[in-house]
Amino acid sequence: MTIKTYYSKAEVGVENQLIMALIVYLLTFLIKLELNLKPTIFQILRHLRSVKFESYDYFIALFEPG
Repeated sequence: MTIKTYYSKAEVGVENQLIMALIVYLLTFLIKLELNLKPTIFQILRHLRSVKFESYDYFIALFEPG
């Protein structure tokens, strides 16, 4: 996990950004475990960004074998 840009110079802002990054990482990890996905977490995050306005069923269809 890499944070390339800090959007705040205040200590509280940086802490909030780190906590939010950890939450996103862990939620993505839970999706990977729940759906038994083989792609890496980075690949799953890329798919999530590309289908963020689509339905959950469409997201699951991306990772179905076959």
